[in-house]
Amino acid sequence: MIKKSFLLFSVFVLFSIFLTSCAVKYYSFYIANAGEEKRELNDLFHLLKNEKASSEQRFILIDRIANILTRKGQQEKQILFLTDYVERHPIDPYDAFYLLLVAQTYENKKEYPLAIHYYDRILKNYPDLLYKGRSVHFHCLTSLIKLVDIPEYTVEYYKELIARFSDRIDLGVTYYYLAKMYEKLGDWDLAIQADKKFLQYPDSEIPA
Repeated sequence: MIKKSFLLFSVFVLFSIFLTSCAVKYYSFYIANAGEEKRELNDLFHLLKNEKASSEQRFILIDRIANILTRKGQQEKQILFLTDYVERHPIDPYDAFYLLLVAQTYENKKEYPLAIHYYDRILKNYPDLLYKGRSVHFHCLTSLIKLVDIPEYTVEYYKELIARFSDRIDLGVTYYYLAKMYEKLGDWDLAIQADKKFLQYPDSEIPA
């Protein structure tokens, strides 16, 4: 009985050492070449290992880690870190924000198809949340309107923007561009309806 207990204890210790070793290797990949911020990253990752940490505590740690990696010019590591975290924590309430950082990084790198993929993924699969008073879904919609050049999709983005965020946009300008998208689709009746709504906002100014 004692030998069996000792054997089980030995297996547990070895397994714990294995997990710790894996964690160290995982974190060391992100900490490498961090320069003067290596110690801070090391501390942040060790805090992130705490399974008892709340999602709010994890948010602070993850946001800080992502900012450091970005500032160090290690965008690929930032993307890998965030997407890996979301995959391993699919019900974290802040997943939409983490993927927003990924989308923004791809957009800044001018890798627009990947940016579009993540903006669209957030809209379709994750509930909205506010960060510093700004809606993540609102940011996704305005970014998609700017990046996507397919009228069928853009129409849907404009419609969702009007339906959900009418208090945050210039409705006149939005209806004007919605009408232009309908014109590109050859849907003249809807284009005329959107133009009529545009005319209800005489103070709206259309660039150029």
